[in-house]
Amino acid sequence: MREQRVSSGPGQSLRGTNAIGLTAEEQHVVVDGSIASIIVLPNAAYVKGNEKALVGVFGITTKKAGPLAGKWIKIESSNDAYATLSSGATLVKHFEEYTVIAPLTEASDVTIDGQKALPISGHLTGPNNSTIQATMYVTTSGVVLPIELLIKQGTAVSTASWSAWGHAVSIVAPKTSIPFARVLH
Repeated sequence: MREQRVSSGPGQSLRGTNAIGLTAEEQHVVVDGSIASIIVLPNAAYVKGNEKALVGVFGITTKKAGPLAGKWIKIESSNDAYATLSSGATLVKHFEEYTVIAPLTEASDVTIDGQKALPISGHLTGPNNSTIQATMYVTTSGVVLPIELLIKQGTAVSTASWSAWGHAVSIVAPKTSIPFARVLH
């Protein structure tokens, strides 16, 4: 399955793409000047980013981030950081954050990228149990699958869209990487 995310709000923007398989994920994200790539496989995760991402997202010191920028860093599954990176790497975990909560309302069918979709509106639970308005667009025939999710909170808007359901995703480890243990020392 493939996912695209776009979010914007006061002083913030995010663009991202994901390829999600049954046991692996590959993600590329640009957030306010931070550019990062993450590959999660069953036995290791790999991260790569510009200096801003290495410091702000991955917590690497400024002194070490410069020389590591643009290089893959390997995090073994035995490392605590792996659990954090792999927490959303399965389809089930990935969609747990997108559970639209009742009361639900259905609207008339619409067309999204040439595909007929049924809008179902409700809300998501946000930080501090806040309520965030959300509309999930799902297929109208065959197996019900999500096509798009639109989230609105004040002036912030976020969209996630999904495609290539049922198609195999090939995610492989980078050919070269630096062990995370070397980054720490």
